Amino acid sequence: MKKLLVGATVFMSACLLASGASAQLVGIGTSPQGTLTYQIGASVSKVMQDVGKIPSRIQPQSGTSTIIPLLNSGEIDISFANTAEVNDAFHGVGTFAKQPNPKLRMMAVIFPI
Repeated sequence: MKKLLVGATVFMSACLLASGASAQLVGIGTSPQGTLTYQIGASVSKVMQDVGKIPSRIQPQSGTSTIIPLLNSGEIDISFANTAEVNDAFHGVGTFAKQPNPKLRMMAVIFPI
């Protein structure tokens, strides 16, 4: 009985540790296949998985006007857009008139134009 209890405890501990150690999947929002942002997303995803051991998945959408609200709501974790569009989306002007996305944060400039 004691061996069974020890075995069950070890098994339960292993299950708990295994589930706690699994990393959350990172969603990378891109435009459709064949676009520049899709290629960038695929490259970033590959580096995240191969080098950082961070599981990630590309999630193509119809464009940045679809991606940005998903990013703002947390349904997508990372995406790519030009600075002017992110500014409009953040402030709720232009294409995003009266629909501000206050949770957006810029991480880096990839292509200085």
